[in-house]
Amino acid sequence: MKSSDPTRAQPHSRLRLLLRLVSLAVGAALIALVIKTVPWRDSLNLRTEGASEAEIYPGVIEGRWRSPLVRFRFDPVTQPGPALAGSALAATAREGGLVIVDFDAGQVRAAESGEVLLRGAVEARPGMPRAFGDLDLDGVPIAILFLLLASLFIVTRWWRLLLIAECPTSWLEAFRLTYVGMFFNTILLGSTGGDLVRAYVVVRGHTERRAAALTSVGADRVIGLIGMALLSAIAIETSDQRFARLAPWVLFTLALLVGAPLALVNPWLRRLVRFDSLLPRLPQGRRLAKIDQAVRTYASRPGALGGALLLSMGNHLCATACCYAIGHALGDTQSFHDYICIVTVANAVSSIPLSPGGLGVGEVAFGTLLSLAGGLYMIGVATSLLYRLGLALLGLGGGIVLLLPGGAQVRSGYAAAFEENSAAQES
Repeated sequence: MKSSDPTRAQPHSRLRLLLRLVSLAVGAALIALVIKTVPWRDSLNLRTEGASEAEIYPGVIEGRWRSPLVRFRFDPVTQPGPALAGSALAATAREGGLVIVDFDAGQVRAAESGEVLLRGAVEARPGMPRAFGDLDLDGVPIAILFLLLASLFIVTRWWRLLLIAECPTSWLEAFRLTYVGMFFNTILLGSTGGDLVRAYVVVRGHTERRAAALTSVGADRVIGLIGMALLSAIAIETSDQRFARLAPWVLFTLALLVGAPLALVNPWLRRLVRFDSLLPRLPQGRRLAKIDQAVRTYASRPGALGGALLLSMGNHLCATACCYAIGHALGDTQSFHDYICIVTVANAVSSIPLSPGGLGVGEVAFGTLLSLAGGLYMIGVATSLLYRLGLALLGLGGGIVLLLPGGAQVRSGYAAAFEENSAAQES
């Protein structure tokens, strides 16, 4: 029941506003960090023998930056540094000349004569506009296909969990509500939350099994995270030392995700803390008891939960394949195995509600992890942006569902979710 004292609602409202402002500030700070750290201009990186750091010279890459021999033109105002001192390349750099960069041979050659002007560790790196400009469009349909497959794994997983909870729902209805949830998560950046919306809509369709229907959404999210952590742990443990520092964090997360539900349903632990007698005394005790019963119903079906876990891993493998296709279309060369480590960890970090919809968090995570694997930070950021764009396009599909005749029920469910959630926080 909503409180009759309006002053009681003020602290809750202020707290929600404060958390929202903090979330927006974190997102803005991370976006600013991305803008500052990614290169916006093409450059030539040179490091001669004995030098501790590479020298970066701005210019323009003419042609594709991932070709075996890259044509690079220096800025005409270039001031040669120590790496160019005494080399034939210094004059060419000062004049804004054109050179051929041979990364494999470690050479910079004159564009016309082919004369070797410098030997050392050399690499032509693109700026963000160049990376997007050189995007291989052949990889885009492949990425979209895998993203669609990933969403179908999510739909099927939730559909199966609803059946386990004895809340039978058609696959098409689960599909519709899942896509509506994606709309609220990706387009509206989780203003109320896609999970909350589909939870309330499915609960209204199973009034006699409200707790079980509501629990299905939470179980869907938890099993999704367990599948992500498990796949990440397997990939990292079978990888080389580049990802070794991530292993303790991933294993800890996996242990927590698996251990907490197991502890909740463990009979010995429940008796030890007198959980069954304590639960009715808690606020909303009757409702929590029904949710607890729904959780134990899931625990009694380990085979079905194992199937849901496999569907979850299928979802994350398809999401990885999508990002792999995007990254390689942008010019990256890391292996699919590397991308499993990168995508699962980056998506797990993005799921932490630090900013609206994980905006900025995912870009920093993708860029950092791809550079850890040996790729370019900027390509990781670009991959995350395009992946986010793909999710937004799927979310728009959920928005279209809301406009169709059958969307009225979902819209009313969203309104009820918003009002009840606000009332619960203000009471």
